[in-house]
Amino acid sequence: MTTWTSNLDQFLRDQDEAERMGVIAAAYILVNSVKRALKGGYTSGAFVTGHVINSVTRSAPFREGMGWSIKVGTNLDYALFWEIGHHNVFTRKYERVEKWRPAFMDSRPEMVAAYARTWERAMAKWRAN
Repeated sequence: MTTWTSNLDQFLRDQDEAERMGVIAAAYILVNSVKRALKGGYTSGAFVTGHVINSVTRSAPFREGMGWSIKVGTNLDYALFWEIGHHNVFTRKYERVEKWRPAFMDSRPEMVAAYARTWERAMAKWRAN
């Protein structure tokens, strides 16, 4: 008689870790995409100090609903003002320059690919021979 032992618990733990690592990989793609978009500043580039670029960060992965999530953002209010728009006291006009949303939309395929590569690498030991 043959004894069979289930590996389901270990498989589920490994899959959970693979998903967590996948969202981290995708977040790094977005962080780098936003930083590239911000390289020239919001308008002329005359006032680029690197402060906004250096403030682009990601959170630690966290569980949300049925899977993992991660936040990418900044703690600088003036980056938000440029993204959603503001009345500029120097130019005396309403100004809005989106950098984050276009960076997200443009990098989606690369984020999906990074997630898939990372997940596949983490789950490779479960591949059937």
